[in-house]
Amino acid sequence: MSTSHEHIKELFNTVLVRPPSREFPRCVSTHPLRNTVDLNLALRQHEDYVNALQEEGIEVKKLPSLDGFPDSVFIQDTALIRAPSRKALISRFGEPSRRGEEASIRISLKSSVSLL
Repeated sequence: MSTSHEHIKELFNTVLVRPPSREFPRCVSTHPLRNTVDLNLALRQHEDYVNALQEEGIEVKKLPSLDGFPDSVFIQDTALIRAPSRKALISRFGEPSRRGEEASIRISLKSSVSLL
């Protein structure tokens, strides 16, 4: 029987991450405390997240922050990748503030997967 840690490694052997940009406090949110976002705290929490992934043996590919896109830290929203076929489906966001993020992820993935 596999442990939850082994299951995570089966699901994710490589992840892309992007730290919050300086515009992160303007991210799309319905949370009642959305106006209290602390960028420095968010950056520290992001590093903790990266460290936790690496401690589990997951390869972490760090992309630079993406200025002009407050939600770009949520990089998992930009593409779906099918591991066995190495094919990626790039998202096109309905939220106007997120449109354009896909160009950056397309460039990042271009050399390692087939884009649909």
